[in-house]
Amino acid sequence: MLWHNGRMTCALTLRIATPADAEALLGVYAPYVPTAVTFEEETPSVEEFRERVVRALEHHPYLVACQGERVVGYAYAHPLFERDSYRWNAELSIYLAAGAGRKGLGSVLYQALLDLLKLEGICKAYGRLVLPNVASRRLHEKLGFKQVWVHKKGGWKAGKWRDVAWYCKQLNPQGAEMPADPVPFPQLEPAAVEAVLERANAQLRKMAEKPVVSRTTRKSMQGNIGANTKPELLVRKMLRDMGYPGYRLQWKAAPGRPDIAYPGRKLAIFVNGCFWHRCPVCNLPLPSSNVDYWEPKFKRNVERDQEHVAALEAAGWTVVTIWEHDLTPEKQASTSQYLYEVISLTD
Repeated sequence: MLWHNGRMTCALTLRIATPADAEALLGVYAPYVPTAVTFEEETPSVEEFRERVVRALEHHPYLVACQGERVVGYAYAHPLFERDSYRWNAELSIYLAAGAGRKGLGSVLYQALLDLLKLEGICKAYGRLVLPNVASRRLHEKLGFKQVWVHKKGGWKAGKWRDVAWYCKQLNPQGAEMPADPVPFPQLEPAAVEAVLERANAQLRKMAEKPVVSRTTRKSMQGNIGANTKPELLVRKMLRDMGYPGYRLQWKAAPGRPDIAYPGRKLAIFVNGCFWHRCPVCNLPLPSSNVDYWEPKFKRNVERDQEHVAALEAAGWTVVTIWEHDLTPEKQASTSQYLYEVISLTD
């Protein structure tokens, strides 16, 4: 147990998954099913999920992140393709619960999985991400993956065609001679597996020792003045619940005065109304009267938004736009998860 901001919290730990974790793992995964993050269209049963865990562990690692007794994330690998000649390749997946643990969990969890695959003798690790997914893209790039292909209109999910990006990371060298066969995960030396987990858990403990927010940052927040629209209030609550206070509201020193800014992280968050900012997903109709007035007004709104994003990115900021439709009750979990991953990658 650790103390933070005057209260006791449970430390994050990584361990190997077991079939008994199936229900808890499904609890993490299920909120993603209605979104475009996964191409699965129906939530699997607990029994089906249990069978997936068993099958995955026959070949490769399946890691669980826990906060106390609660499962807050997982990452696993499985064979890239069925044919034997592909056996030196593995595909990876990672899912985190909304607001899970402390910052950096995704990177530590994914890196531990990569370390174990390297011990197995896997030569290449692959990640597939449905676009756009800034958080996942940054996670893969942070850990040394390179984009190798984009499958245009690879699948239909959440009302539209989705592109799928393939990312690859070299784990072991590939020479002219055939390498030794990969070692199935159950046959790895237990001491080597334990060493990887202990290294990851030591990193999580070290991160947990850092204060969540400094006294200076807390003082600066007290003077914030914001628009306090309902969507903005909801996003700010998400950020606080995730353990990421310390933001500034409409910070004048940032180009475009984003709704929420983390100056130290150079992260800007815009919370846009779907009507006034012309959401490309909702594509709401324009007012039927005074068209000559409204069309140029909305056009200018869109142009100004684009100018603000370009200016921030040119200054080295990461820019996130949360649309009003991203905050409906059924989408709040995935939006919170998306925000968490983006912020954790700015550490």
